[in-house]
Amino acid sequence: HIRVQENNSVDKAPSMELSFRYWPHECYKGTYLSMGPVCGFKSDTDLKLGLGYSIPICKCIGIDLGYGIKIIDTIRQKTATSGKITLDIHYLF
Repeated sequence: HIRVQENNSVDKAPSMELSFRYWPHECYKGTYLSMGPVCGFKSDTDLKLGLGYSIPICKCIGIDLGYGIKIIDTIRQKTATSGKITLDIHYLF
């Protein structure tokens, strides 16, 4: 799972995220855990942990609703302000 997104920080720098997801029951259905690196063009590389829920809409399309937090940034800032809610639409081949 690779995501390129616009960062909502002051500098508005784009970032890229690579995440590895684990579904305890069935792939792309229900709760998942994710982990992976996040790197930005004007920020340091970080490790992001996430928790989410996949909802199938039809045979090949679904929605993922999740929450992720940057670990290194949280330790540096001593607060969980780096957490973000995500909404992804996915298509299965």
